[in-house]
Amino acid sequence: AEEAKSRSSKRVTAVHLKQAIEKDEQFDFLAEHVANVPDAPAPKKQDSEEPVEGKRKRVAASGGGSGGGSGGGDTMDFQLWQRGGSKQSDPAFGSTVTPYLQSINRILRVEIHTPAPHLCIQNVATAQLYILLSSIGTTVCNEQSTKETFRFFNLLVDSEDEDFISDASFADRLTVTLKAISRNVSNGSLDVEVETAELLFAVAAKLRQHSEVLPAWFRPSLDTAPKSLPDTSIALERSQEFPLVFMLLDYVHHDGKVGDFARTGLLYILESVGRSNNLEKWIIESQMATMMASGLGALYSQLSK
Repeated sequence: AEEAKSRSSKRVTAVHLKQAIEKDEQFDFLAEHVANVPDAPAPKKQDSEEPVEGKRKRVAASGGGSGGGSGGGDTMDFQLWQRGGSKQSDPAFGSTVTPYLQSINRILRVEIHTPAPHLCIQNVATAQLYILLSSIGTTVCNEQSTKETFRFFNLLVDSEDEDFISDASFADRLTVTLKAISRNVSNGSLDVEVETAELLFAVAAKLRQHSEVLPAWFRPSLDTAPKSLPDTSIALERSQEFPLVFMLLDYVHHDGKVGDFARTGLLYILESVGRSNNLEKWIIESQMATMMASGLGALYSQLSK
């Protein structure tokens, strides 16, 4: 059992028994019985075996933040990009940056499943690395880098560390990122629509579980005086107060996963109404009900009679 545990295995196999017998002289009489059992392969080095501090420095180097030091050619590319160099408009930069984004996501994914402290995630929050990766994801029109951007934000939304979901700066950046990617990517890209709707749904699910984080995503205007503005202007103002709702409304009429994520996400937000008087008033005064009804009508019209 100790041999299995040392190799992170949940089962005791013949290989583990052979190792235990060979290590203890009192089991010599059993050696001939395990002679034909193959030797255990040499343990492979996993991402999680890298020292945490080393990972933190690599993540820091990604954003050119403090503690990162010299991160090599890739880090220099990021720094040039931040300064607005020619690489921002260089299509080849998408291919260059994708492996770097994959590395960051791999480090964070491994760290999330290890015991605290999670220094890499802490560094992402402190250095606001999501601002840089958001800018890259919304500027570089590369399918793989776009997918890695979605994965990065999904990891932060799901993370219990640093409370990203309650950070208004993170909320703004995520909203801007999703809107920009939807505009930049070719029309009708199902993959992008699914990824966008799923990420919006993940945020709505968090709001349902933790209503105290609602102020980071819902910021109604303090001006309560009646306004004589065109309906389009009022709708624009409402969408800026709670962009998450209006982004979900854009997908209500879709079928398949996209529509399911959108409709369920909106239901989750409606569940929060009882915990916020401001949200209740906002939903009544906004065009949410009308837009949702129109979207559902369009969906049902597609059903076979």
